[in-house]
Amino acid sequence: MIAVFAAMSRELAGFERRLTGRERTSAGVRQLRLGYWRGKRVLLCRTGIGKRAEAVLRAVLEDHRPLLVLSVGVCGALDPKLRAGDLVLCQTVQAASSGDPHVAPVHSDEGVLSQALAAAEAGGVRVRVGQSLTVDRVVGEPAEKKGLWQSRGLDVVEMESYCLGTVARERGLPFLAVRVVLDEQGDTLPALPGVVQPDGSTRLWRVLPYALKHPGQVPRILSMAVSERRALGNLTRFLEAFVGAFKTLPSAEPARQT
Repeated sequence: MIAVFAAMSRELAGFERRLTGRERTSAGVRQLRLGYWRGKRVLLCRTGIGKRAEAVLRAVLEDHRPLLVLSVGVCGALDPKLRAGDLVLCQTVQAASSGDPHVAPVHSDEGVLSQALAAAEAGGVRVRVGQSLTVDRVVGEPAEKKGLWQSRGLDVVEMESYCLGTVARERGLPFLAVRVVLDEQGDTLPALPGVVQPDGSTRLWRVLPYALKHPGQVPRILSMAVSERRALGNLTRFLEAFVGAFKTLPSAEPARQT
């Protein structure tokens, strides 16, 4: 079984629709989706935003022993060369506090990373191998993203992969973080308060009242909607290609840094 974790339902919805034999189950308070893609058993789980992902994975592992833990979802670009929709296979994931020598980065499995790179290229998705930074709050302003790029030299920023990776490492499970760019370094994320809930569900009906009160934000909201569609489409194409071609690994080996 391949276990795929994402903060928001929207990040998994495209791939979930492709699965056959879908069924629901639960782990703690989380609803899981089980199904098959090209003969491979798949578990999909919405973790919610940020550090809660760790507790969700622990609950899932009480009842399931996946072959692979896959952390996926949208991210912000720190590297100015990255464009909306680009896929980043995260060779390493660092925590925002990883300036502390006691906070070790999480490494993706080398064999899984190689398979993922081949699958992305076969699926026609623009891809690169890079590094991610997991933070505990949204980083949506260009100046802050540029500052992190200059100070940390990492490629993308997100909020869950380090939390999931540490649990996978602890359990000896192969792990890979895959992130798709939603906002480029120069983009400002619209605030849209209350649209994305802490549990990862969305309240899209709140976008219209916000837009009516803040008409100057409408172009930015529309631009992000276009970027999200492109990003989630590429993520779905990657998952189709990767899960369909995935081969069981003999053991988990951290990817070597280049």
